[in-house]
This record gives sequence, structure tokens and C-alpha cells, in this order.
Amino acid sequence: MPTKKIMILGASILQVPLINQVNKNGYSSIVLDYNPNSVGRELADEFYEVSTIDTEKVLEIASKIKPDAILTAATDMPIRTVAYVSEQLGLKSLNYETACICTDKHLMAEKLINAKVSTPNYFYLDITKELNINDFTKLNFPIIIKPTDSSGSRGVIKVENINDISEAVNYSSEISKNKKLIVQEFIEGEEVSVECLVNDGEISVVQVTDKETTGSPHFVELGHKQPSRLPEEVIEKINDLAKDAIKVLNINNSAAHIEMRIEDGTPYIIEVGARLGGDFITSHLTPLSTGTNMVQAIIDISLDEKPIISSETIGYSRVFFFSKNVTDTNLEKIKEKYKNEIIEFFYESKHDTIEILSSSDRIGHVIFKTKTLTEMLEIESLMQQILN
Repeated sequence: MPTKKIMILGASILQVPLINQVNKNGYSSIVLDYNPNSVGRELADEFYEVSTIDTEKVLEIASKIKPDAILTAATDMPIRTVAYVSEQLGLKSLNYETACICTDKHLMAEKLINAKVSTPNYFYLDITKELNINDFTKLNFPIIIKPTDSSGSRGVIKVENINDISEAVNYSSEISKNKKLIVQEFIEGEEVSVECLVNDGEISVVQVTDKETTGSPHFVELGHKQPSRLPEEVIEKINDLAKDAIKVLNINNSAAHIEMRIEDGTPYIIEVGARLGGDFITSHLTPLSTGTNMVQAIIDISLDEKPIISSETIGYSRVFFFSKNVTDTNLEKIKEKYKNEIIEFFYESKHDTIEILSSSDRIGHVIFKTKTLTEMLEIESLMQQILN
């Protein structure tokens, strides 16, 4: 039987788990990225120096190679290319219309609001046109302003009052490529993400992830933990809302990473990604806490093979991100005390003062796994002392 060929769009650290899994399966990994020095290049069986958002060039290469599947992971914009090229070649994938909606925060919010799915009130802002401050009075403050085409907290800013609008719009505009922003009412409360898989219309909610961020104004993620520690009745509401959003957005034959906020026990959808979650959530935390290899599952789905999926808790997993320099003494304390619980450790000190504006400003991470919640709480206590 010929070796299956999997085309992967992207060769950054975010796609490395996918490339590694494809290679582990004995499949041929054909990787595309505009960056010739991308970290995933050396892992690929074949590498093409091509932008992952150049749909026609990717289609040209794929038409010659004839891959069995086309995938990406943990990033938004290549999703359109994956869907478009897959449709052209008759491969199993997310459909192109859904890919476009799920990579445009305005289209996504519009679809959810029209279907009466629980999501914050919003309006759309085209910054190529004159700014009308009166538009902002339609919403209750505080509000969140963010580009419609960004991820990783880039360009996200919370605004407390109308006097700060112009400065905030300018900040988000610098990040936006299409010069379009979405303005949403801010939802107070806990933040979670929901990790899902959809195969032939069958939705599986695999895990709910609790999130920790820098807070206002940019909300850069500093940690994730699984399983969620929210009450079971809230988890049920979260699962139901995730399924509603997936159906409304017509996400199929894909992963889904859904970000929510919980206010007074009620979940609200903030964003929906038709992809695997990043930040080690689906590559590390989910298999550690449930046994479900979501990276393998999305490969199986794309090859029209039945994925192995479980949402049963088998352990506790946690990632902490370093947002400031830590002393060598404290680093060694972590490594020595929890050497059996550490799954992965990376740290790179910075000489300058670090301003955390997006996830790319973080300087390292450590991933833990424990059998019990008590063990994880002990680790969290020490890490909070060191990181705060």
C-alpha cells in the first residue's frame, strides 16, 4: 500500500506536534511555510517555501503532489487555504464558507447573534472610514476592541470609558491587516476554552480548559488547566453552548476551539476557532487529562478513518507561561521538586523589562501532569509564589 501523504500548512512551533504525529504514523509529511528557517522544516519529508495563505500556489503544489489530506494546527488564517484546496481536490475537510466565517470575528459574531446563540453584543468597525464615537454608545462599557483577523491576543484591548476610544482603536488598527475591528461588550467572569472534534456531523466535546490571563487591558494567556474546576452544572451549559455554536457555524470534519466567559453561571461565546487549540492545550494538556490524542484524531478524520475519542478524566494537566524573568534558584527548585510531574520545560531569560502585549511576548513555559487534584494544587501554590 502506498504511503499516505499529508500536506501540512505551517512549520512554526504551533505545527510541530502535527508534523511529528504524521511522521510517527509513518506517513509522508509535506510541509509548506513562507519562512525558510521555520522550526518544522527539518522535520518535514518535503518542504516548500510558500505562504500558507497563497491559496492558488498551494493548490498548484497540491494538484501535483496529490496528498491524501491537507491540515494545519493552532493557527487561523491557513484554515481558509486548507478548506479551499481540499474542496478543489475532493478531500475531506471543513468547508470553505465555514472556514471564512470562522477566521473573521465579525462574520462569526454576526452568525451567532442572528441565531440567538449566547454571545456579547457587538458592532463592526471599518477603520478606513471616519470614526463615529456615537457608535460606541450603543454598547455598555467596559468594551473589548480587537481586529477581526488576529489571534494570540494580538491587538486586543479593553476600554473602560468613551474617552479612551481613539487610542484603543489606533492600537488595534496597527495589528489588523484588513483594517476591520470588532467591538464587543466585555463579559466579566472566568474564562474557559472548549476543545471539540466533529466527524461527519457527530460532535464530541473532549475537554473544558480553565484559563488564566494577564487581565485588563490585553488579556494575554498565562496558564491553562484541565479539567475545568467549574461546577458540573456550569460545565453542562458550556458543553451545550459549544455544540450550539458548532451547529450554527456549520463546523464539520474539523476540530473546534471555542473560547467563552462565564458570568453569573451563564456562558457566553467570545470566539470560535475551527481548528485545534494552541498554547499546548490540544497537543499536550488534553491527551494528558483525557487520553485523547486530538492531533491524531484530526489526522484520522481527514483520512476518513474513525478517531479514538474520550472525554473521561484520567489525570490533571497544567501549563504555566513565564511572563517575567525567574531566578536560577527558583528554576532549579521547580525542576528538582517536581521532576516526576514535569512533562516539558522551556525558559529563555530576557535582559530587558518584558511588556506582555501578546502571547509572543512570553519567555517560556512548564507543563505538569499529576494523578490527583491535590498534587496539582500543591504545584500551583509553589508556582504562584515564584511567578507573582
